[in-house]
Amino acid sequence: MIYLKKQNNNESGFTILESIISIFILLTAITGPLAYVTSGFKAARQAENQMIAYYLAVETIEEIKFYRDNNRVSGWESLGFVPAVVNSGNDQFDWDSSTSSFLGCASNGTGQGHDCGKLYIKDTTGSYGYATGAGYTESIFTRDVIEYTRDSNNPDEYIITIRTSWEDLNRTYDVEVTEHIFDVHTF
Repeated sequence: MIYLKKQNNNESGFTILESIISIFILLTAITGPLAYVTSGFKAARQAENQMIAYYLAVETIEEIKFYRDNNRVSGWESLGFVPAVVNSGNDQFDWDSSTSSFLGCASNGTGQGHDCGKLYIKDTTGSYGYATGAGYTESIFTRDVIEYTRDSNNPDEYIITIRTSWEDLNRTYDVEVTEHIFDVHTF
């Protein structure tokens, strides 16, 4: 017996145009949320860098106050915290915790030779500083003292501003922290 198959010209299925439209709809549904996720990651990275920069500035101020507190008998001026050395001009300075003193950056022509370039991260502890070599990785942060002046109304009060800067996605950011530090006298 011979069976004849009837041809059906109304076969169901997707045409190329329907397939393209459905792929476009799926891609639109996927890329919208991905854009929000990407911007969320960028905002989280920016917040993390801003927090690290803030703490690096505060850490410098706390080191200066610690040094002042441990040497309070000598008096403020004998600690090397002389505003004539560090001013609010264009000269860059930083606090060097290894020598417990302000140092002019090599780029400002003071001849002190301190490199106020990028801070380095110690790989084992995650602490920041200027030490280099094996076990240290260059960070994105730079830090400098941009103001250190004596208050004109109170000779025992100093105003210090620390700036921590970093570059991310070809844009420079910075955080400035200002603190009023008082001379501690022994009576």
